[in-house]
Amino acid sequence: MKQLSEYTKKEIDEMRELLHEQEFDHLDLGDLKQILWDGCVGWKNMEDEQIVEIYETHYRPELED
Repeated sequence: MKQLSEYTKKEIDEMRELLHEQEFDHLDLGDLKQILWDGCVGWKNMEDEQIVEIYETHYRPELED
């Protein structure tokens, strides 16, 4: 796994956008109802470290195959 400092801001923003789009594509009405009830932290408001960790967890294995 790469260190956070090895990524550029642009790369992290691209990861953030990909994760956002992926999650949006899989939302259903029940998810939206829950978000309206509980609220959520948006991808834009997450720390870069969280973005990289989530991205690497979900996409890095695919990149290494």
